[in-house]
Amino acid sequence: MPQSYSQWLALSNLCLTGVIGFGFGARGLTFLAAVLIGFFPIAMVSSVIARRVLPPTLMFSDDYLTDIRKRQ
Repeated sequence: MPQSYSQWLALSNLCLTGVIGFGFGARGLTFLAAVLIGFFPIAMVSSVIARRVLPPTLMFSDDYLTDIRKRQ
């Protein structure tokens, strides 16, 4: 799975949390606390939805050894 997918998802969740916190009237340090507290629940819900709607594209790579028997 490309790392950019996780970064995009985290950034969009952070923006969504900020918009929701600002919409509820959080300002200053309250806004920061609201974003820090609200990020995790929003990230869990949106990641479930995003993985169903926009599944990540899997990439094949030769960087990792997949056959343990050849490791000797």
